Amino acid sequence: MPLIMHKIRFAKLRAAYEYWLTRSAGGSRIPDKAGFDPQEMRAFLPNVLLVDREKPGGRFRFRLAGTEICDVFGLEPKGRYVDEVLHGEYRDFIVELYERVARQNMCIYCETHLQVEAGPEKHVECLICPTTTNGYEVDCLFIVQHFVGFAREPKPVEHFSARVDTRYMHLSEELSAKARIDLRDVAANVDRFIFNEQEVIGMISQGESEAVHRVAFGVVHLNEAGTIVGYSRQESELSGLRPEDVIGRNFFDEVAPCTNKADFRSLFAGVISGKSEFAIVDYTFPFRPRPVPVQVVMTHSHLLPKRFMLMIKQVDA
Repeated sequence: MPLIMHKIRFAKLRAAYEYWLTRSAGGSRIPDKAGFDPQEMRAFLPNVLLVDREKPGGRFRFRLAGTEICDVFGLEPKGRYVDEVLHGEYRDFIVELYERVARQNMCIYCETHLQVEAGPEKHVECLICPTTTNGYEVDCLFIVQHFVGFAREPKPVEHFSARVDTRYMHLSEELSAKARIDLRDVAANVDRFIFNEQEVIGMISQGESEAVHRVAFGVVHLNEAGTIVGYSRQESELSGLRPEDVIGRNFFDEVAPCTNKADFRSLFAGVISGKSEFAIVDYTFPFRPRPVPVQVVMTHSHLLPKRFMLMIKQVDA
């Protein structure tokens, strides 16, 4: 049982989190929303919300709302934007939680005490989990809410004041400890490990978010075939290649053919097959006018299925 399961008090939410874990390989990747079967969610389906994150702009739109949620709030939110349905302080609080889940690729569990207009204070327990429809980013949220002391509202609710007690739980909570052990084991086999361990662990829990552009090393995202699906600004500066010129091309065959060697490819194959959590290699790219010595960390993206990362850092002279 995951370490955080005991913090979820109500059976419906525990069942929903267990179901999400089965779809996310135990929390090791972001699950594909298409794999969620309503027949398998009957125990908590009336409490489910599916919320799409639109691009551009990042607004959240209700895709589906369970019958209990519709009854509590006195409306059918399907097809409407979250910031149109909710108002004031409660809207700001909910949008902030949704943004955290989408940006940081994490599950959030929270307990919230709400006062609806001038009525009595009521209790809501909420689980918000990331899902994907395109295989490489969080663009849909799987949400389950349990209401305590709520009756059907006679009219749509418009005004909330919120007293909030939240507990944040990272999707990769248990995996991060395993990753640290594996990273140390592999790093011990190189002469000098030049990466900061926390940066590497943090990057594998970020997926393909904007965080890849803020770290002090290059990041290349690849699929199983070695095709580039993401290319950070730092890597572009190091290589002199523009992201738009390399995305969609094979890293080993077209972009960096100097790496298309048995030893380099075999390390990547070990990561793809799951035999290795990490591979680390010291390498020199034959850039012009001068070669650039680097250290390369190859690993899985823990959150995105069939995505792999090369983290590339220049070795100081």
